[in-house]
Amino acid sequence: MISHPSRRSYVLGLLGAALGACIVAWMIFPTDMLLGKRAYWDAIGGDNATGLIGFYALAQDAWDWPLLHTASIHPPEGVNIYFTDPVPIAALLGKLFYQATGILFPYMGTWILLCYVLNSVIAYAILRHLKVPTAASAVASLLLILLPAFLWRHQHIGLIAQFTIMLSILGYVRFTSVSSRREIALWTGGTGFLVFLNPYLLAMSSAVILAGLLDAWHRRRISITHAALSLSLLAVTALASAFACGLIGDGSDLPEAGGFGIYSMNLLSPIMPQFSSFSAGRSFLDATGGQYEGFNYLGAGVISLTVLAVVFGGRRISRALIERPFLSVMAVLLVFYAASNVIYVGTTELVTLPYNDLPFIGRITSTFRASGRFFWPIGFLIVIGAVWALSRSRLRPMLTALVTLAVCLQLYDLVPYFSYLKDTTRHPAASFADLPVGEAIAEADEVVFHPGFFCGARDDFNRILELQLIAARLDRPFNGAYINRGDPQCARHDELFQTDPLLRSGSRNPLLVLMKGSLSASSAVTAAGSALECHETAYAYFCSRKLSNPAVAKLGPVLTAPQAPLGVEIDPNETGAPMFARGWDSPSPSATHRWGIGSVATLAASLSHPVCDAFYLSANAVAFTHADYAMDRAVLTLNGGTPQEVVLDTDGAVPLVVRFPLEHCIDSVQLQFDFGNPKSPADLGINSDPRRMTWGLASFRLDSNETFGKISHVLPLDSGRFLLSDGDWAVSGWSVLEPAHRWSEGTESVIRLDLEEPTSGPRCLFVDGFSLGMQTITASTPEAPPSTTDLNGRGVLEIPLGTQSGSVEVTLRYSDPHWPGPGDPRDLAFAVENMRIESCSH
Repeated sequence: MISHPSRRSYVLGLLGAALGACIVAWMIFPTDMLLGKRAYWDAIGGDNATGLIGFYALAQDAWDWPLLHTASIHPPEGVNIYFTDPVPIAALLGKLFYQATGILFPYMGTWILLCYVLNSVIAYAILRHLKVPTAASAVASLLLILLPAFLWRHQHIGLIAQFTIMLSILGYVRFTSVSSRREIALWTGGTGFLVFLNPYLLAMSSAVILAGLLDAWHRRRISITHAALSLSLLAVTALASAFACGLIGDGSDLPEAGGFGIYSMNLLSPIMPQFSSFSAGRSFLDATGGQYEGFNYLGAGVISLTVLAVVFGGRRISRALIERPFLSVMAVLLVFYAASNVIYVGTTELVTLPYNDLPFIGRITSTFRASGRFFWPIGFLIVIGAVWALSRSRLRPMLTALVTLAVCLQLYDLVPYFSYLKDTTRHPAASFADLPVGEAIAEADEVVFHPGFFCGARDDFNRILELQLIAARLDRPFNGAYINRGDPQCARHDELFQTDPLLRSGSRNPLLVLMKGSLSASSAVTAAGSALECHETAYAYFCSRKLSNPAVAKLGPVLTAPQAPLGVEIDPNETGAPMFARGWDSPSPSATHRWGIGSVATLAASLSHPVCDAFYLSANAVAFTHADYAMDRAVLTLNGGTPQEVVLDTDGAVPLVVRFPLEHCIDSVQLQFDFGNPKSPADLGINSDPRRMTWGLASFRLDSNETFGKISHVLPLDSGRFLLSDGDWAVSGWSVLEPAHRWSEGTESVIRLDLEEPTSGPRCLFVDGFSLGMQTITASTPEAPPSTTDLNGRGVLEIPLGTQSGSVEVTLRYSDPHWPGPGDPRDLAFAVENMRIESCSH
């Protein structure tokens, strides 16, 4: 029989467990956070911000079906906020509260505090049911909230509701001891409603409940038929809840994603100190890059208590496990799943078991990809089992003292972890709502972001969340939200943006927010066109219809097109990046090309001075090809003028020169490339890349009649005192100018420099370029001694010039000029790409 403690002592112990949980929560988290103060939550970031965004949008929207659908995010279709992780049941209750009172209460902090209290209180109830003394139960209940795996989940509030696992453990001990058949059926059926919290918690709790049903049958407390009926009731309530939440029905389904085998538990994680007073630093045991999800360190206090339990109560523990075979089997399976298909011990890969390749199993592993979380029930069972075993051992008289010491040791061990938690939950910076951007969003009917979350640069992510949080709080529809595991369809949205950035907006006064980490100034100017006016801030361009949103004008200066130099070689991933408007991939300093994406691509810039008569585009370009497919044609248009069809050779990077006659002078350019209907690597079966790729630009330059045919120079020295003249530098021995370089021709070539004034120290001419095969290049000038450089490919010639001024000729002699191949009779040796004058390197 289970003993029934006096109501007074039981309630006092319960209150003690609850009070202890509150104290622990207040030790870690700011008061404003736990009490749901807007000053804290309206400036929050990370996963909790996405949940709050979903709640704010849902609460202020009309009721819909499914219950969690709102049209305020991604209008007009809307989204299911279940996938913003808002704690669905709390979001629905918050919506009811808002509609009754008009108060939009950010419940996340209060929810965290409630979860701490419930975890501790339910742990106390379990231990008292197992006849652990009241005082020891109250103190030991703190260990259940001092497990790092529980503490870690404040950043993901849907998963901090681990009291549901504790409830399933309480259900287990009751099923196998005192529960009536009616209680078992109701408890099991009620577990299905955990869909309204989180699928992971449903899965773990259901596993424990299933073990309870089977062990109750094993102990002859219920029939197998009753167990099956109870389990069927769980399935019914879970399916009904999933239908109400919009997870099933009308083509909906739980999302699948990769990552199983990465977000796993390292087998050493439960016992190896991490974020501990006994570890070297603040870090996770992580062999895969995702094993922070399997952070299941038990803590020194729990480990010590467990060792004592094994030493003094090992036989009782063994007997209990034997008497509860289905719980034992379930525990082994949970550990096995937590470790995933690629099992690590420390940094060593122990074994790979590709069971996730099986069709049905693969569906499970892609839905519950963060397998490391499935150790949570085991952590709770270890603590409960250790305290129970000690209460049955000869150490029972000292149990309260031992548990108190374990709590103290656990607290000491986790001091670095508490410090980390405090650092990550400090009061965030003031919300943008206090700045003019809040006014700009408030005056808009809708906010259109480009790119959306996950589609642009990582540096933009937090800014997007902050702005979307303001929009959601102000009840302004917006796009580009972070929808957990949903396909953001970046390529599709980018193409729509290229067509018309406001194509999907149905409002009269939209606010277009273009993130600077992902879009150039030219992209913003081109997107805005003549209908919108953009203002620049440190992190984004805010664009609105002229005069429709006066608050936008307060944000920063009016955005104008970037200026492009004439006659200078431009790197599309660096100096030229601001000029790439629509239809290009993101710039990267390490990339060799800038690829056009989609049917139309645009370059846009103002010019350093007006151009008359003719304008030239020169570039090194490569066409996207595969097998018989070649995107080798484009129609180029300058400032809406006469189109010109251009055909690229498909043999790698080739020079491209296009001349545009001008009827009048221009001071800005908008070059449009029309590619027709390009195909993506996915279309061609190359890989899964959905981008419809066209041409890649390695470099380009813009010219007038005056600058075309002259090499581009970057020759700074002492604030530009020594400059290369604008005259013709190629005296003799040079071939025709190509877009990005100029080849020598023959055994000798001459460069003439016009040096404006002498210098007191020696200087050198640095010539960037590349050789045709192995070449020994000897350079000489009238004043300085000859220099010799061996090149076999790309390199730099450093040619001493001495201190002379005036006209200086540099003679280059080559060891092995030769013709490059069939169809080209020239004897080539060295191609000049760029020149500069600087102090000599030695």
